[in-house]
Amino acid sequence: MVITRKNNLFFHIIGSLIFLSLPIIFSPDFSKSSDLFLINPFRRDFIGYFLLLGFFYLNYFLLIPRLFFSKKYLIYSIVIILLYIIITFLPQLIFGFPQMHFGPGPGAPPDMPQNMMHHPPPPMPRFIEIGPQFIQFLMVLIFSLMLRFNTLLKRTEKERTIAELSYLKAQINPHFLFNSLNSIYSLALEKSDLTADAVVKLSGIMRYIINEASLDFVPLEKEINYIQDYVDLQKFRLENTVNLSFTITGNLNNLKIAPLILIPFVENTFKYGVSPEEVSVIEISIDIKNNQLYLRTFNRKLTIKVSEDNQNKLGLKNTKKRLESLYPAKYSLIITEDASTYITELKIELK
Repeated sequence: MVITRKNNLFFHIIGSLIFLSLPIIFSPDFSKSSDLFLINPFRRDFIGYFLLLGFFYLNYFLLIPRLFFSKKYLIYSIVIILLYIIITFLPQLIFGFPQMHFGPGPGAPPDMPQNMMHHPPPPMPRFIEIGPQFIQFLMVLIFSLMLRFNTLLKRTEKERTIAELSYLKAQINPHFLFNSLNSIYSLALEKSDLTADAVVKLSGIMRYIINEASLDFVPLEKEINYIQDYVDLQKFRLENTVNLSFTITGNLNNLKIAPLILIPFVENTFKYGVSPEEVSVIEISIDIKNNQLYLRTFNRKLTIKVSEDNQNKLGLKNTKKRLESLYPAKYSLIITEDASTYITELKIELK
């Protein structure tokens, strides 16, 4: 579930109303609900909760980003202590301190002389009744810190994903663009009728990378069209030197996918499965069933340089990180290889 700003605001409003309802629900004078706001003890508690709510948002939006994250820990601690004093004692200064009575009954000390019980001293303010207030303040402080850290973690994760995507785009563009332009140049020299189609497909690929690849999710149809154009351009380049099979089955409508999440597997089949000295066989199939996408790639395992193999492992590692980040517990990846073949089977639960 994607939490939008509107949903986030709704959750904050509901949470605030629930929090402010606590002193009403747990008030010993709840039966006098019509006169609650005329009773000083209730008003004192309600204002205390209201100040705690204000402290939560002040800490969440201002103090933590400006002081705590800036490592101004001493200033942050001083401000927190001052706010605690204000929140604790301001309601008592406005509506009076809770009173402590000595007299007969459960509240009277057991060793108090009887003559004092008949003449109890005047009520005394309980200046040091701060235990419950301290616990409430501490809970609000910890909760605001946890929520802010969680927000920061999600933002950092999103920025990391965007950075990895940008790196992937930077990897794809020069290598693929160079080969595609060479292919188009060769077609142009031959005055092939396919030259215009190749230019259109390359244009579509570059437009997709520039306009769509920066989004979190894109329509599945656009991603598949991008892969189709990529494969078609490879066909133009390789002509009849590779036994190539590419199939798409299933309904693509109303489904979305993370952009460029499939292309590394498709690209690797061409990068490491094509050689002029050996027989090249590439099979790519994409099947969509019940919001599940199944990608299978097969290529003959050709002799490659060690540096290229290491680069392939690094690219595969980065792709796995993206899958784990974007589809946690919603994907499976099985890679099978032997001396002569390399197979990848990817399943993703789409949105």
